[in-house]
Amino acid sequence: MAKADKKRAKRRDTEKLLRDYEALKTLLAESGETLEDEKKNRKTSKPRRHEHDADDDTPVSLSDGIADGIADGDEAGGRRRRSGCLFPLAGAGLALGIIAGGLEFDRSIERVDAALAAAPAAAAIRLEAASLRLTTASVTPPGGLLETLRSMGYEARRPLAPGRFLARADGWLEIVPFRPELGPQVGPSFASGGETKGSFVIRIVGRRVVSLRDAADHPLEVAVIPSGEFARIQGPSSRSEGRFIPYDELPISLIDAVVAAEDQRFFEHMGLDPMGILRALWRNVSRGHIAEGGSTITQQLAKNLFLGRERTLHRKLEEAFLALAMERRLSKEEILERYINTVYLGRRGSSSIVGFPDAAYAYFSRGLDELNLSEIATLVGMIPAPNRYAPDRHPKPAKRRRDQVLALMRASEVLTEEAYREAAGSQVTLRPAPFEGRTAPFFVEHADHELATILGEDVDAQGGYDVETSVDLRIQSISEKALAEGLRKLEAETKVPLEGSVVVLSAETGAILALVGGRSFGASQFNRAVSARRPIGSLVKPLIVLAAVEEKGEAITPRLELLDEPLVVKTSQGSYRPKNIDGKFRGKVTLRTAIEHSLNIPFVRLTQSVGVDVVRRYLGFLGLHAPRDIGLSIALGAIDASPLEVASAFSVLASYGVLRAPYSIARVSDPDGTTVFAHEPKARRLASPQAAYLVADLMRGVVEHGTGRRVRALGYDGEVAGKTGTSNETKDAWFVGFDRELVVVVWVGADQPQSIGRTGSRAALPIFARVMEEIRGQDAPPQNFIPAGLATVTICSASGLLPTEGCPETAKELFWSDDVPSEPCTMHGPAGWIDALFEMTRDLQAP
Repeated sequence: MAKADKKRAKRRDTEKLLRDYEALKTLLAESGETLEDEKKNRKTSKPRRHEHDADDDTPVSLSDGIADGIADGDEAGGRRRRSGCLFPLAGAGLALGIIAGGLEFDRSIERVDAALAAAPAAAAIRLEAASLRLTTASVTPPGGLLETLRSMGYEARRPLAPGRFLARADGWLEIVPFRPELGPQVGPSFASGGETKGSFVIRIVGRRVVSLRDAADHPLEVAVIPSGEFARIQGPSSRSEGRFIPYDELPISLIDAVVAAEDQRFFEHMGLDPMGILRALWRNVSRGHIAEGGSTITQQLAKNLFLGRERTLHRKLEEAFLALAMERRLSKEEILERYINTVYLGRRGSSSIVGFPDAAYAYFSRGLDELNLSEIATLVGMIPAPNRYAPDRHPKPAKRRRDQVLALMRASEVLTEEAYREAAGSQVTLRPAPFEGRTAPFFVEHADHELATILGEDVDAQGGYDVETSVDLRIQSISEKALAEGLRKLEAETKVPLEGSVVVLSAETGAILALVGGRSFGASQFNRAVSARRPIGSLVKPLIVLAAVEEKGEAITPRLELLDEPLVVKTSQGSYRPKNIDGKFRGKVTLRTAIEHSLNIPFVRLTQSVGVDVVRRYLGFLGLHAPRDIGLSIALGAIDASPLEVASAFSVLASYGVLRAPYSIARVSDPDGTTVFAHEPKARRLASPQAAYLVADLMRGVVEHGTGRRVRALGYDGEVAGKTGTSNETKDAWFVGFDRELVVVVWVGADQPQSIGRTGSRAALPIFARVMEEIRGQDAPPQNFIPAGLATVTICSASGLLPTEGCPETAKELFWSDDVPSEPCTMHGPAGWIDALFEMTRDLQAP
């Protein structure tokens, strides 16, 4: 019976195939007239409308799909088909291909109809803060586990449910993570050390996890606590909802600009443009790189509405059929209307800018009909790469792209020469709309840039991704408040409009735990933590010492003597006379004294000894790039860098010589839950543990005795290394500090460089101290360890030898193990008194 059914089904399929083939031959016989009619329609109607009205619900048949599929066919080929010159097998193959295409076209029509019938919904890229991964014997985050859980969106509530926790009376903490279903089932399998995202309990002593157990009381080795969602970076912003402008109300100049820049044959093709594809292919091949795409506006809209971002032949075919289907269902005006109102045009903080109406408001605080030609061309120029051509973040590339759009409009003859010259010669003045801040907007902006690098420029337009970031929302909030309050106090003193930034890195991983690019994202979206590159001043001095130790080894010690005396250096530009900030000279000083008090002349001499090229090259390894002809001014920090670059460079000292690139994206999952990206830490050793520890120890002295001692005066008593930095004329104030876990950089200055009248110790240091105090709370940072090859010894502060009873002042000092002093002090014992008497007698006898 089953065999008979299969035979009947096979016979029905064969008969259907023959009927379709006969229908195909009939269509082919009439194709010449169809093509001629289509050409006439294109010439007499621009924009062209299809036969089907947008509201027509008549189903599209397979034959209709076949007819549309061959409408752009080769007329000569049609004549050859009509002449019957094709071989039967070739004809059958062609028939099957066109039938398959017709079926796919039918499916595309159904998808388009469903989309038109449904309410529009924007996909979103959902951002989560960093997951917390705990193991037995691991250390909980700075400030305590409970505060970290609250910052991740967890609540201390009953009954227990995903996203809740309970501190039990027996000292255990019970946690039900967000999305517990993503982990394996809780059970005995975890006794072998599996990883869970299910319910578990944890016991902590101090900051150390001493026990992890699942809900069935089986021991765990690893527990992962995912964060809740804290931001979305795709989908219409709150200001774009309902801001949809119909085609008839769109400015003519906007329509002309979009068509000229994105699809010059838009009103002539039927969704696909073979000429455009060939033209783009030729230009890309001739230039040796992807310089132009071949997608039509209809294809772009189809991709944005229906498809993912994978670049495969299958996806391009889907895109092509969907474009044909959209052209069947919608008029040209309706397609352009949807495209202009939904295209992705950048982002502000956690909100995407979707559509030209929203972009006009976001960038210029005006409606579309109020924009001039230059402003419209600027927005149109953003379409291919909104992050790269954002006029608020990248004004020069945005202007070049605007000029390209205007040139294309002129070439398309929709602009007169006079209008073109006027628009190309004008300046674009941005007037950002008021913005209500959201969670970590500067960090979100930076994460979005990193996502574009990882997944491609169109990631924001696609949406649907779940992204685990590196941010610690508790540390982010602390940093934002400390910066805002610190700048407000400084402005009251200086009367100078100030800006600033704070960056907090994990010294162990390179994760960006906090990134604050300014005091108010609403007032300015310029991300100073990443994009503002300013002179770093004396921050460079510890890094010069690091280069010196790597170059000269054990010859560089904290007790190394340097001359602090007038210095004149002859250069091709004239004489160079470095000065200390206080204008004084101290004679011979130790390296420790020179760095603690940030003396300029000794560091110029040290740079001379090591070599400017060696120092410049080593700073380049750390990510701080100086011009080749910089000269000895490199010793005083005449190097421009961003706060993030500075934090990365100093993380080498905090991590005992290892550089880990900063990152903001830990993991990305596509809409199906598949991990498409996972951060892989890349560590590069740039200094020996001994060299890094020696420099860090000198910087601890800066906090205890030097220019950074206000850290203690302001109340922070945790072990920390630090360095102040001030550029010429006090235009930039810096402080960088770190311990075993955290690297923190603070910059304060004016956007338009001018003297702020405050050094790094007065402007940036108080903000640093507030950040560290709030982060740490009652928790002390982990202790540092001394690498093999170094030793700490108590010495006489004056002589540097082992102290005696007569030494008035002693101190602990760091030595290379082979250079530890073994002789007692001769300056303050009996031998020292005799030497002093002898020197006095000799001075009296001198003429």
